[in-house]
Parts: sequence; C-alpha cells; structure tokens
Amino acid sequence: MTTAAIYTRISDDSTGDGLGVLRQSEDCRALALSRGWRVTEVYRENDTGASTLSRKPRPEFARLRADAAAGEFGVIVAYSNSRLTRRPRELEDLIELHERHGVQIITVVSGQDDLATSDGRMVARIKANVDAAEAERTGERIRRAEQQRAGRGLPKSGRYRTLGYTSDWQPHPTEAPIVVELFTRRAAGESVTGLLNDLNRRGIPTTTGGRWESGPMLRTLARPGYAGIQTYKGKPTGGRTAYPALIGEPLFLAAQATKSKPSTNTRPMTSSSGATA
Repeated sequence: MTTAAIYTRISDDSTGDGLGVLRQSEDCRALALSRGWRVTEVYRENDTGASTLSRKPRPEFARLRADAAAGEFGVIVAYSNSRLTRRPRELEDLIELHERHGVQIITVVSGQDDLATSDGRMVARIKANVDAAEAERTGERIRRAEQQRAGRGLPKSGRYRTLGYTSDWQPHPTEAPIVVELFTRRAAGESVTGLLNDLNRRGIPTTTGGRWESGPMLRTLARPGYAGIQTYKGKPTGGRTAYPALIGEPLFLAAQATKSKPSTNTRPMTSSSGATA
C-alpha cells in the first residue's frame, strides 16, 4: 500500500486555535483515503509563513523533507502548493526529492504537477513564482500601511493588545498602573526574573492570557511607546505617539539604564499600608 504524509501550514492564526491547519489536515486525509493511501504522519506548522519575507524557521518542513528522503513515505499531500512553500528555491528541493527518491507531491486544490517531465516542472515553477510574487505584494502593502500608521503616531498593528492599553489605545483601568509599577521597580534595580515571578504569583497574565516569561517581560520594558516616544522599525522618529503615555520619559530611560547594572531587590513592592501593589 502506498504511504503518504500530510503537511499543513497557515501563515497567520489570529485566534491561536489551530482550526485552519485542522481543516487542511481533514481535506488532505480525505484525498489520501480516496486514493487508497495510508497516512503515516501529519506535519503541522501553525502560524508560520513560507514566503521569502518570512524569517521564522520551519522545522516540520525540514523534517518532512528528511523523512521523505529516508523513504518513510512515498507521497506528500498538502492542501495547495502555497501551503508547502512560496519560495522557488524550496520548490527545487521538492523537485529533487522526486528525482532522487521518487516522492510524489499532490495537493487538494492545486492538483498534481508531473515532476517527471520538463513541462510539468515548468508549470510547478510558474506556480511557485506566482505564489512568491503574491506574498511579496502582500508584504509591500503591509509595510506601506505600517509606515502610514507610524506617520500618524500609531504603533505597529499586532494580533494582541498591548499591556496597559485598551484595544483603542486608551489607558487600561487596571493594567496601566501595573505598567507604571513595572517600570518603577525596574528603574529601582529589580531583576526581570523578580518582576515576572511576582506577576505570575499574583495571577496577572499577559494580554495573551499566558504566564509571564523573560521574553514578554523584556519586550514590555523596552517599549518606548509607554513614554510617548514614537518609533518606526525600532528607531525613534523624533515624534510623539498619538496615544497617551503611561510613564514619563525619565522613568523609561532609568529602566533601560538598569540593563548594565547588577539587579538588587527582587521582593514584591508593597504599598504604604503593607499590601502588595
């Protein structure tokens, strides 16, 4: 019996629920079943780009290619050519898989290109270049929109709300004071680890609903917009943000200066009444 592997990928999972790749998997499995193939494994990459603009690694795609070369399966099934890759160079790797190991590639909606013939390879390469161009055009539109937002003093658009602000960039009634507290404690020399451990102990989640780790905490403490400093691509523009600042610039700079100093206090800040802030 022919064995097949399924590869699923989606560039942007705005909800984080993975339903997009699940739908792809269901459609790919149905195709494999209709051909009488036995699915040996599903390679899943959620919220991962595959264009020339993406810098995020795709370990599952690399594992798929390695397993195919090792003879683990004879067919790769994907929802479309663009789910496999939007990079013409990666298509050449897939063509080489077919030429060296006989691995077939078939998709639910893009059909099956005959990689054994020059015309079939030509069609596959045309599709890959069309996919790459579309991804690059999308990237150009996004960059232009971000430039426009920066010119208006607005931050880069993102999937999740920024700690301390509402979705319309007004001070959040309960989170804004936490931001002030974090910068105050950091400026006083408290360690990043001490801050995140305290927030986790108090049950204060990130805006994604998760626990605090060093990465999110460091990014929070390095955000100039909290002090009203407008930036574009990580560099100050000399302008001010269109949304209100939560802290003063001196406090922001003082918190940045602690990066080169040894940490001191790691105890939770307490209010004048003795209660934890």
